[in-house]
Amino acid sequence: MTAVPIEKRNVGMVFQSYALFANMTVADNIGYGLKIRGVAKHERASHAVAIRPRIPLLDEPLTALAAALRDRLCGELNRLLPDGP
Repeated sequence: MTAVPIEKRNVGMVFQSYALFANMTVADNIGYGLKIRGVAKHERASHAVAIRPRIPLLDEPLTALAAALRDRLCGELNRLLPDGP
């Protein structure tokens, strides 16, 4: 996989520390992966999980959440993630 350029690996990463570009809006941060793939701005505006990665990497996404929100988000993650190989 290391021979494949990073933008072609179809892996998404969500960092626990909110590794955002400080000079960008939230929407621009979310759409950044699409922008570097050449997706038009009007189309980027309609995606929440912007690049729809084949492999999403999540760094403790539920740690700092209240119990009810954690349960809800866990259900949403299960709905979004594939069932396996």
